[in-house]
Amino acid sequence: VDRGISLPGVTEARLIRIDGSSEKLVPADGAVTLGISGEPVMLRYKSASDKLARDFATASITVGEQPLTILKGKTRDIRVSGPGLKADDFAVLLPPRWTVTTRQDGADVVCTISAPELTDARIGRVMIQRKSGAGIAAELIIPLTIMSPISVEVYATGRNKDGEPGLRIHVTNNGAEEKTLNWATELINSWPINKGTFKLQDPQPVQSYLKGENEGQMKLAAGAERDLMVSIVDSDPQTIYRSRVTVTDEIGRKVVNERMIGGFASAAHALAAPKIDGKLDDAVWAKAETQLVAEERQFFPMRKVKEGEEPLWKGADDLSAKWRAAWDDNNFYLAVEVTDDVHHVQFADGSIWNQDGLQFLFDPTRNQAEKAGKYDYSVGKGTKGEQAWCHLTAHSSVGEGDATKDFQIAVSDLPGSAGGKIYEIAIPWTRLAPFKPAAGLNLGMSMIMNEDDGPGRDSFMGWFSGVHSKQLDLAGDVVLQK
Repeated sequence: VDRGISLPGVTEARLIRIDGSSEKLVPADGAVTLGISGEPVMLRYKSASDKLARDFATASITVGEQPLTILKGKTRDIRVSGPGLKADDFAVLLPPRWTVTTRQDGADVVCTISAPELTDARIGRVMIQRKSGAGIAAELIIPLTIMSPISVEVYATGRNKDGEPGLRIHVTNNGAEEKTLNWATELINSWPINKGTFKLQDPQPVQSYLKGENEGQMKLAAGAERDLMVSIVDSDPQTIYRSRVTVTDEIGRKVVNERMIGGFASAAHALAAPKIDGKLDDAVWAKAETQLVAEERQFFPMRKVKEGEEPLWKGADDLSAKWRAAWDDNNFYLAVEVTDDVHHVQFADGSIWNQDGLQFLFDPTRNQAEKAGKYDYSVGKGTKGEQAWCHLTAHSSVGEGDATKDFQIAVSDLPGSAGGKIYEIAIPWTRLAPFKPAAGLNLGMSMIMNEDDGPGRDSFMGWFSGVHSKQLDLAGDVVLQK
């Protein structure tokens, strides 16, 4: 957002950016203007008052449409508005090999930006400054997403009638001319789970194969989009695959998309929100697909077993789970039935991960190469009752710490299991920002059940992994269904 910041009586300020660079600012009409985002800046100034500036003023420049994109080798206009604006008032700073021209258009100023055709950068940072006498009174930093004429996005899909998961390859012609495109899709590596985790340094040959629209040629009109559907045959539900999609145009230019993919768990669309009471008798849970955590290879021991000691995992009655997921416009829902021979808790608040309970790692930008960050949430019933705790956050709007007031949590006893529990959870999408729910999208997720039979947490079992190491590459895909 573009904000004016009141600095009455201040003649000079220093703006310090997160990369350490700085700029002298000279307030105009007692205020400076800054573009405020999740990337922090520091504003230093001397004032007769001992109070920090907290009042907003009218922004002297604003940019309307955001986020902004630009095609490689093309131009785009950025319209800048503000009171009394003149083209001569501007300085526009660009990345190397970019160009800009400015022109007056009524009360606004239009900056025409040109990007180079040959660049591997994904973001171009454009800095627009408004002058004030001998200094600068306003600064907006605008990140322009650099797009190729052809863009490719890859999504995991749910299982078809034959039980085969798949890929949805979304191809877009961002240019102004029709394109003839050749494409090919392949699985280039695989990593099966072993002892509760994946050894990314030790890829295995791919045992699965692809069928469907995994290769071919098409004509794509200017501005058009197309989905290519591919099935994965003989896939393993606890294996991570690396997919590669290559699209080549008629003059040999290539776009390559690679991403980790796996799990293919479906989240059912809830027509009515389930009541979070730990009973799992709502209609959506009857239609939601069940996922299992019940194999020895999903068990992660955190200590060695001494000679003569019983194994840490003695089978499904010792520790296992089945879980289901659902969603609506407001929340992501989880129903997790944990079988456990002993339920033991001794902590609360930020330590609820260190005992029996659930822990999640969420990737809110699953199909993007540039990650926004990660969410690490613990959910359980400790010495203070049901709680949720955020250990890591992926967005400036979401704070770390106690998340109980935002979550809905119900924990009940699982019939037939001495220490088993049913966890029914509603997580508001605002707690998984910047992810925005829609049918067909993927949410990256790993879930583990921490195990404490009395002496302390000594192991866990999981659907995918990475919660303990905070590695998003070890997460699986949850697919939002219609």
